[in-house]
Amino acid sequence: MPTLPTATSYLEWAAGFVGDSVALYKTSDAGATWELVNPLMQTPEGRSVGAIVPGATPDVLYGARLEINSLASVIFSVPGQPCVSTDGGKTWRFAAPLDGEFFGLRIVPSPTDPRVVYGYKPGSKAVYRSSDQGASWTPFLSMQPRESIVDIAVDRIDPSTVYVRTSVRSVVTSDGGATWKDMAPVPADPNVSNFLVADPLTAGRVYAVYRNGAVSESRDRAATWRAVIPTSGTLLDGLTLSTDGQRRYSWERTRAARRGR
Repeated sequence: MPTLPTATSYLEWAAGFVGDSVALYKTSDAGATWELVNPLMQTPEGRSVGAIVPGATPDVLYGARLEINSLASVIFSVPGQPCVSTDGGKTWRFAAPLDGEFFGLRIVPSPTDPRVVYGYKPGSKAVYRSSDQGASWTPFLSMQPRESIVDIAVDRIDPSTVYVRTSVRSVVTSDGGATWKDMAPVPADPNVSNFLVADPLTAGRVYAVYRNGAVSESRDRAATWRAVIPTSGTLLDGLTLSTDGQRRYSWERTRAARRGR
Protein backbone atom coordinates (compact mmCIF):
# COMPACT_ATOMS: atom_id res chain seq x y z
CA MET A 1 0.00 0.00 0.00
CA PRO A 2 1.42 3.41 -0.89
CA THR A 3 2.16 5.98 1.80
CA LEU A 4 -0.78 8.30 2.25
CA PRO A 5 -0.25 12.07 2.10
CA THR A 6 0.33 13.88 5.39
CA ALA A 7 0.70 17.53 6.36
CA THR A 8 4.49 17.19 6.22
CA SER A 9 4.94 15.08 3.08
CA TYR A 10 2.07 16.02 0.82
CA LEU A 11 3.06 17.74 -2.43
CA GLU A 12 0.60 19.79 -4.43
CA TRP A 13 1.42 21.63 -7.64
CA ALA A 14 -0.25 24.82 -8.84
CA ALA A 15 -0.07 26.31 -12.34
CA GLY A 16 -0.97 29.95 -12.85
CA PHE A 17 -1.37 31.89 -16.07
CA VAL A 18 0.29 35.28 -16.56
CA GLY A 19 -0.37 36.25 -20.17
CA ASP A 20 0.87 33.28 -22.17
CA SER A 21 3.29 32.05 -19.47
CA VAL A 22 2.81 29.45 -16.75
CA ALA A 23 4.67 29.41 -13.43
CA LEU A 24 4.91 26.36 -11.21
CA TYR A 25 4.89 26.34 -7.39
CA LYS A 26 5.07 23.53 -4.88
CA THR A 27 4.18 23.07 -1.22
CA SER A 28 5.50 20.49 1.21
CA ASP A 29 3.38 21.54 4.18
CA ALA A 30 -0.20 21.20 2.90
CA GLY A 31 -0.27 24.72 1.46
CA ALA A 32 1.06 26.67 4.46
CA THR A 33 4.01 27.86 2.37
CA TRP A 34 4.82 27.79 -1.36
CA GLU A 35 8.08 27.61 -3.28
CA LEU A 36 8.54 28.80 -6.85
CA VAL A 37 9.89 25.86 -8.86
CA ASN A 38 9.82 27.26 -12.37
CA PRO A 39 8.82 30.83 -13.27
CA LEU A 40 8.26 29.95 -16.94
CA MET A 41 7.57 26.36 -17.95
CA GLN A 42 8.43 25.76 -21.57
CA THR A 43 8.79 22.96 -24.11
CA PRO A 44 12.18 22.39 -25.79
CA GLU A 45 11.22 24.83 -28.58
CA GLY A 46 10.07 27.53 -26.17
CA ARG A 47 6.27 27.03 -26.07
CA SER A 48 4.37 27.29 -22.77
CA VAL A 49 3.53 24.18 -20.76
CA GLY A 50 0.33 23.95 -18.69
CA ALA A 51 -2.47 21.57 -17.62
CA ILE A 52 -0.17 20.03 -14.98
CA VAL A 53 -0.94 16.58 -13.54
CA PRO A 54 1.28 15.08 -10.79
CA GLY A 55 2.71 11.60 -11.24
CA ALA A 56 3.32 8.90 -8.64
CA THR A 57 6.43 10.62 -7.25
CA PRO A 58 7.07 14.35 -6.67
CA ASP A 59 9.68 14.54 -9.44
CA VAL A 60 7.35 13.22 -12.17
CA LEU A 61 4.85 15.64 -13.68
CA TYR A 62 2.78 15.55 -16.84
CA GLY A 63 1.51 18.52 -18.78
CA ALA A 64 0.79 19.73 -22.29
CA ARG A 65 2.07 22.31 -24.72
CA LEU A 66 -0.47 25.11 -24.70
CA GLU A 67 -2.02 26.02 -28.03
CA ILE A 68 -3.73 29.36 -28.62
CA ASN A 69 -7.31 29.02 -29.81
CA SER A 70 -10.20 31.40 -30.28
CA LEU A 71 -13.98 31.30 -30.24
CA ALA A 72 -15.79 34.42 -31.41
CA SER A 73 -13.89 37.24 -29.65
CA VAL A 74 -12.50 35.05 -26.84
CA ILE A 75 -8.88 33.88 -27.02
CA PHE A 76 -7.89 30.95 -24.83
CA SER A 77 -5.33 28.16 -24.48
CA VAL A 78 -6.03 24.47 -25.01
CA PRO A 79 -3.78 21.47 -24.19
CA GLY A 80 -1.72 20.28 -27.15
CA GLN A 81 1.07 17.72 -27.35
CA PRO A 82 1.62 15.98 -23.99
CA CYS A 83 4.83 16.70 -22.09
CA VAL A 84 6.61 15.07 -19.16
CA SER A 85 9.06 16.33 -16.54
CA THR A 86 11.22 14.05 -14.41
CA ASP A 87 12.86 16.79 -12.34
CA GLY A 88 9.84 18.27 -10.61
CA GLY A 89 8.84 20.67 -13.39
CA LYS A 90 12.20 22.36 -13.97
CA THR A 91 12.60 20.98 -17.51
CA TRP A 92 10.18 19.36 -19.94
CA ARG A 93 10.27 16.98 -22.89
CA PHE A 94 7.60 15.87 -25.32
CA ALA A 95 5.72 12.61 -24.89
CA ALA A 96 4.63 10.68 -27.95
CA PRO A 97 1.23 11.54 -29.46
CA LEU A 98 -1.69 9.17 -28.96
CA ASP A 99 -2.49 7.53 -32.29
CA GLY A 100 -1.40 10.70 -34.07
CA GLU A 101 -3.55 12.94 -31.85
CA PHE A 102 -2.07 16.04 -30.16
CA PHE A 103 -4.98 18.26 -29.10
CA GLY A 104 -7.38 17.89 -26.19
CA LEU A 105 -5.65 14.86 -24.72
CA ARG A 106 -6.11 13.91 -21.08
CA ILE A 107 -3.38 12.25 -19.04
CA VAL A 108 -4.09 10.04 -15.99
CA PRO A 109 -0.90 8.86 -14.22
CA SER A 110 -0.70 5.72 -12.13
CA PRO A 111 -0.81 6.65 -8.42
CA THR A 112 1.91 4.14 -7.51
CA ASP A 113 4.20 3.61 -10.53
CA PRO A 114 5.98 6.72 -11.91
CA ARG A 115 6.55 4.98 -15.24
CA VAL A 116 2.89 4.22 -15.95
CA VAL A 117 0.41 6.71 -17.37
CA TYR A 118 -2.91 6.46 -19.22
CA GLY A 119 -4.00 8.75 -22.01
CA TYR A 120 -7.17 9.37 -23.97
CA LYS A 121 -9.03 12.01 -25.90
CA PRO A 122 -12.66 12.60 -24.85
CA GLY A 123 -14.91 11.44 -27.64
CA SER A 124 -12.32 9.08 -29.10
CA LYS A 125 -12.50 5.30 -29.45
CA ALA A 126 -9.65 4.11 -27.25
CA VAL A 127 -7.71 4.47 -23.99
CA TYR A 128 -3.94 4.05 -24.19
CA ARG A 129 -1.35 3.02 -21.61
CA SER A 130 2.33 3.86 -21.40
CA SER A 131 4.90 2.10 -19.22
CA ASP A 132 7.74 4.49 -20.13
CA GLN A 133 6.35 7.90 -19.10
CA GLY A 134 4.68 8.54 -22.44
CA ALA A 135 7.62 7.71 -24.72
CA SER A 136 5.39 5.06 -26.34
CA TRP A 137 1.74 4.02 -26.05
CA THR A 138 -0.15 0.75 -26.39
CA PRO A 139 -3.94 0.29 -26.66
CA PHE A 140 -5.49 -0.39 -23.25
CA LEU A 141 -9.22 -0.44 -24.09
CA SER A 142 -11.00 -0.05 -27.43
CA MET A 143 -14.59 1.08 -27.77
CA GLN A 144 -17.48 -0.61 -29.52
CA PRO A 145 -18.69 1.05 -32.77
CA ARG A 146 -21.17 3.47 -31.19
CA GLU A 147 -19.18 4.19 -28.04
CA SER A 148 -16.73 6.98 -27.22
CA ILE A 149 -14.59 7.76 -24.17
CA VAL A 150 -15.97 10.21 -21.59
CA ASP A 151 -13.68 9.79 -18.57
CA ILE A 152 -11.44 7.34 -16.74
CA ALA A 153 -10.29 6.95 -13.14
CA VAL A 154 -7.52 4.82 -11.66
CA ASP A 155 -7.91 3.38 -8.15
CA ARG A 156 -5.56 5.33 -5.86
CA ILE A 157 -4.68 2.31 -3.70
CA ASP A 158 -5.05 -0.58 -6.15
CA PRO A 159 -3.97 0.71 -9.59
CA SER A 160 -4.91 -2.57 -11.27
CA THR A 161 -8.49 -1.30 -10.95
CA VAL A 162 -9.41 1.19 -13.68
CA TYR A 163 -12.85 2.66 -14.32
CA VAL A 164 -13.90 3.90 -17.77
CA ARG A 165 -17.02 5.94 -18.50
CA THR A 166 -18.19 5.82 -22.11
CA SER A 167 -21.01 7.53 -23.96
CA VAL A 168 -23.08 4.34 -23.70
CA ARG A 169 -22.00 2.47 -20.57
CA SER A 170 -19.35 2.26 -17.85
CA VAL A 171 -16.83 -0.56 -17.49
CA VAL A 172 -14.23 -1.58 -14.91
CA THR A 173 -11.18 -3.83 -14.81
CA SER A 174 -9.64 -5.20 -11.61
CA ASP A 175 -6.75 -7.02 -13.27
CA GLY A 176 -4.95 -4.26 -15.11
CA GLY A 177 -7.00 -4.48 -18.29
CA ALA A 178 -6.83 -8.24 -18.87
CA THR A 179 -10.61 -8.49 -18.46
CA TRP A 180 -13.45 -5.95 -18.33
CA LYS A 181 -17.01 -5.98 -17.04
CA ASP A 182 -19.87 -3.51 -17.03
CA MET A 183 -20.35 -1.42 -13.91
CA ALA A 184 -23.64 -1.77 -12.07
CA PRO A 185 -26.30 0.82 -12.94
CA VAL A 186 -26.05 3.90 -10.74
CA PRO A 187 -29.09 5.19 -8.78
CA ALA A 188 -31.93 6.17 -11.08
CA ASP A 189 -31.16 9.53 -12.62
CA PRO A 190 -31.92 10.95 -16.08
CA ASN A 191 -28.42 12.45 -16.31
CA VAL A 192 -25.40 10.38 -17.23
CA SER A 193 -22.33 10.74 -15.03
CA ASN A 194 -20.09 13.61 -16.03
CA PHE A 195 -16.88 12.18 -14.59
CA LEU A 196 -15.46 9.61 -12.16
CA VAL A 197 -13.30 10.21 -9.06
CA ALA A 198 -11.37 7.47 -7.26
CA ASP A 199 -11.21 7.68 -3.47
CA PRO A 200 -7.73 8.68 -2.18
CA LEU A 201 -7.88 6.44 0.91
CA THR A 202 -9.87 3.28 0.20
CA ALA A 203 -9.37 0.68 -2.52
CA GLY A 204 -12.50 -0.09 -4.52
CA ARG A 205 -14.28 3.15 -3.62
CA VAL A 206 -15.23 5.40 -6.54
CA TYR A 207 -17.59 8.33 -7.09
CA ALA A 208 -19.73 9.19 -10.12
CA VAL A 209 -20.52 12.88 -10.54
CA TYR A 210 -23.56 13.93 -12.54
CA ARG A 211 -24.28 16.93 -14.69
CA ASN A 212 -27.10 17.98 -12.38
CA GLY A 213 -24.92 18.10 -9.26
CA ALA A 214 -25.68 14.65 -7.83
CA VAL A 215 -22.91 12.34 -6.60
CA SER A 216 -23.09 8.55 -6.20
CA GLU A 217 -20.63 6.34 -4.36
CA SER A 218 -19.55 2.72 -4.80
CA ARG A 219 -17.50 0.85 -2.20
CA ASP A 220 -17.14 -2.40 -4.14
CA ARG A 221 -15.50 -1.47 -7.45
CA ALA A 222 -18.78 -0.31 -8.99
CA ALA A 223 -20.69 -3.50 -8.24
CA THR A 224 -23.30 -1.45 -6.33
CA TRP A 225 -23.97 2.28 -5.88
CA ARG A 226 -25.64 4.60 -3.40
CA ALA A 227 -26.49 8.29 -3.64
CA VAL A 228 -24.40 10.51 -1.33
CA ILE A 229 -25.26 13.98 -2.63
CA PRO A 230 -28.78 14.50 -3.98
CA THR A 231 -29.61 16.26 -7.20
CA SER A 232 -28.87 19.95 -6.75
CA GLY A 233 -29.63 21.25 -10.23
CA THR A 234 -26.14 22.77 -10.28
CA LEU A 235 -23.48 21.69 -12.75
CA LEU A 236 -20.40 20.41 -10.93
CA ASP A 237 -17.03 21.15 -12.51
CA GLY A 238 -14.89 19.32 -9.98
CA LEU A 239 -15.02 17.09 -6.91
CA THR A 240 -12.31 16.94 -4.24
CA LEU A 241 -12.17 14.34 -1.47
CA SER A 242 -10.26 15.01 1.74
CA THR A 243 -7.39 12.75 2.75
CA ASP A 244 -7.83 13.20 6.52
CA GLY A 245 -10.71 10.76 6.89
CA GLN A 246 -13.38 13.45 7.31
CA ARG A 247 -15.07 12.55 3.99
CA ARG A 248 -15.50 16.22 3.11
CA TYR A 249 -16.45 17.37 -0.38
CA SER A 250 -15.74 20.55 -2.25
CA TRP A 251 -16.46 21.60 -5.79
CA GLU A 252 -16.54 24.47 -8.23
CA ARG A 253 -19.56 25.59 -10.20
CA THR A 254 -19.55 27.00 -13.71
CA ARG A 255 -20.89 30.47 -14.42
CA ALA A 256 -23.56 28.92 -16.61
CA ALA A 257 -24.72 26.87 -13.63
CA ARG A 258 -24.91 29.97 -11.42
CA ARG A 259 -27.13 31.55 -14.01
CA GLY A 260 -29.39 28.54 -13.73
CA ARG A 261 -28.81 27.13 -17.18
